[in-house]
Amino acid sequence: MSDIKNIKLAVAFVIEAGNVADKIVHTEGTPQKFSQLISLSDEVFALAGLKISEIAAEYKDLDQAEKDQIIAFINEKFEIKSDMLETVIEKSCAIAIKAEGIIVEIVELVKSAKVQAA
Repeated sequence: MSDIKNIKLAVAFVIEAGNVADKIVHTEGTPQKFSQLISLSDEVFALAGLKISEIAAEYKDLDQAEKDQIIAFINEKFEIKSDMLETVIEKSCAIAIKAEGIIVEIVELVKSAKVQAA
C-alpha cells in the first residue's frame, strides 16, 4: 500500500471546487458569491504540497483498500444542493474507479493469452 497523499489533495480540491461552484450558482448577490469563492482558499493553499509528478505513480500502485478509501472520501466530502445529482456523481466516480481495475485485469488477461499463444 502506497501513500496516496497527492491523490487525496487533488481529489479534495476538485470536490471542494464542485461544492463551491454549486454554492455560487445557488447564491444571490455578487458579494455573497465572492465570499463563496474565497471559501475555496484552504484547498488552493493545500495544493502547495501537491507533487503532481507523483500522482501517476500513486494511482498505478493503488490497492483495493486505497480505492475504497478514495470512494469513501468523495462520498464524505462532496455536498451539493441536489441530492439526486450528488448521488449520481458519487456513484459515477465509484464506477470509474472500479472500472479502471477491471480494464487493467482485461488488458493483463489479453497479454497473457497472447504470450501463451505465441
